[in-house]
Amino acid sequence: MSASVYFAIVMAISAFTMAVFLVRECGRRRRVDWERALLREIIEALPGGFVAWDADDRLVMHDAEFVRAYNLSTDAIRPGARFEDVIRAGVRAGQYVDAVDHEDFVRKTIEDHRLGGQVFERRMPDGSWLLVSEKRMAGGGIVGVRTDITALKRVEAALAAAIARAEHLARHDPLTGLPNRAAFDVALASACAAPGTSALLCIDLDGFKAVNDRLGHAAGDAVLRQAADRLRDVAASAMVARLGGDEFAVVVSEASDPTQSEFMAECLVRTLQRPYRFGESCITDVGASIGLAFDVGQGPEALARAADDALYVAKQAGRRTWRKSEQRNWLAA
Repeated sequence: MSASVYFAIVMAISAFTMAVFLVRECGRRRRVDWERALLREIIEALPGGFVAWDADDRLVMHDAEFVRAYNLSTDAIRPGARFEDVIRAGVRAGQYVDAVDHEDFVRKTIEDHRLGGQVFERRMPDGSWLLVSEKRMAGGGIVGVRTDITALKRVEAALAAAIARAEHLARHDPLTGLPNRAAFDVALASACAAPGTSALLCIDLDGFKAVNDRLGHAAGDAVLRQAADRLRDVAASAMVARLGGDEFAVVVSEASDPTQSEFMAECLVRTLQRPYRFGESCITDVGASIGLAFDVGQGPEALARAADDALYVAKQAGRRTWRKSEQRNWLAA
C-alpha cells in the first residue's frame, strides 16, 4: 500500500470519527437544551413562585411568578445575586411590611434562610399573603416555593371573626352590648374570690313598663340603650351587666372604700332619672331603684341576695332612691 493511499485511509477514518463525535455532541447538546427547556416549563407550571440558590447563596434560577410576588425588588432579582443583597434591596423598596427594624429583619431572615427547611407566612404590601417553603438540597443549595394563600387567610379571618362574634353574643346582651347574666355570674364569683372587699349594686328601672305600654317596645329599647350608656359612664371602673328586662347590676371589685360605692349609687340614681329621648319624644317618668351590698366573706350567691334585698327596701321607700344592705354574715343566716 502506497503512502498516499494509507494517508487517505487515515484521513477518512479521522473524518468519520469526528463526524460521529459531532453528531453525538450535537445530540447531547440538543438533549441538554431540551431538558433545560422542559425544566423551565415545569418550573413555570408550578402553582407558585419558584427560586433556587446555590451553596454560596447566589441566585441560580427563578420563574416569572417569583418576580411578580416580589415586584418591588425586581431589579435585584437577577442570576448570581446574593440572597442578602436581594433581601436588603427589598427592605429598601418596602417589599417587606413586617420589616420594622431593617437590620434586625435582614439578620433574622438570613439566619432562617440558612437553616433550610423553613415554612412560614409572609404578609405582602398589597395585602396578599404568601406561604414560603424552603428546602436545602444535598449539594448545599436551597430551593424555595412561594404559594399565594390570600384566599385562605381571608377565610381564616372570616372564621375567626365569626367565632369571636359568637363568643361575644354568648356573653353579651345584644340590645345594649353589656355583659349578660352568664358573664355577670363569672365576674361576681371572681370578685368575691379576690382579696379585699367587693361591692354589688342591683338596679331596676322605675316606670319602664309604663313606657313600653304607652310608647311601644321601640321606645323601651331606646330607654334601655341610653340607660346602659349612662351606667357605663358612671361605673367606668366597674363591671356593668344587664341581667334581663329592666334589671342591671354593677360589680365593683376590691371596693376598699365603701363610700366610693355609696357615691356611685347616689350618682346612678341621679343620672338614670334624667329625661330619655325617643325620636321627638322626651321621656321623663323613668328613674331607678338601687340596692347596694358589700362582700363580707359570704360568697357570690349570698352577696346577690343581700343586694336584691336592699333593692326591695329602696322600692318600698318610694323608688328612685338607693339603700344599703345590713352588713352581717349571711352564712349564719
